[in-house]
Amino acid sequence: MVKLLQLNLNHCRAAQDLLSQTIREKHIDVAVLSEPYTAKQEGEWHQSTDGKAAIWSCGQPPCQLTQRLARNGFARAKCGDIFVYSCYIAPSVSLTEYGAIIDDIAQDARGKASVIIAGDFNAWATEWGSKSTTPRGSTLLDTFASLQVCLLNTGTKSTFSKAGRESIIDVTFASPLLARGSEWCVSDIYTHSDHLAVLTTLAPSGCHSARAFIHESYKTESLDMDCLLSMVSGLSVRGDANSSAEAMADGISAACNASMAKVRRGGNRHPHS
Repeated sequence: MVKLLQLNLNHCRAAQDLLSQTIREKHIDVAVLSEPYTAKQEGEWHQSTDGKAAIWSCGQPPCQLTQRLARNGFARAKCGDIFVYSCYIAPSVSLTEYGAIIDDIAQDARGKASVIIAGDFNAWATEWGSKSTTPRGSTLLDTFASLQVCLLNTGTKSTFSKAGRESIIDVTFASPLLARGSEWCVSDIYTHSDHLAVLTTLAPSGCHSARAFIHESYKTESLDMDCLLSMVSGLSVRGDANSSAEAMADGISAACNASMAKVRRGGNRHPHS
């Protein structure tokens, strides 16, 4: 089991000090942070080039962060078998620049089997509980639709609250194998920030109930690329995380079965008596 905490610290020292206590009490393994106050010395820390998004491996013991990448607006590192993306895109960023950052994240995440993409995207969409969808929300959803990731957000509880204004701008995406069996919630833990903490729990290896297609073997030389692309192009990742994961698993399995011949297990040998 892997426990993640997602939070915008609003560049507040008191909020970051309190975070350390929460990490210990909730037995958090990885913190995905937006607008941190400063780099933490404990555990392993990796942040974006602008310092606004960070990944803090804070478990006991902390998991080593490998395959690190730092860009404007996001940081990526591999923690165990999972590629973790921490993202923060400020409200002041133009829609054009916003789209460029989202494209950068998508291009880097594409092809990776186990990913978590989380952060404060400053975007609104009805898919994660907002009353309406903004151009930023559409950009985020449309770009990530090609990634084979599921939206984990559930419910309509706000993740941001300030001076009577509330919104849901902290969003979490995960690959289908991680999404299946995951638990996601907006916590009531006091954060000393204008954002609430988001807690995500992943099953061991993220995929207890992975579909049998994951273990299928195919004759890659028989691949019909046109058939494969045609079938996967219509896959949808919007909606509930578990139902999206199920749909994605079924769709990928069907696409592979239709576009490639399966390897016959055991060759022509008879089973042992």
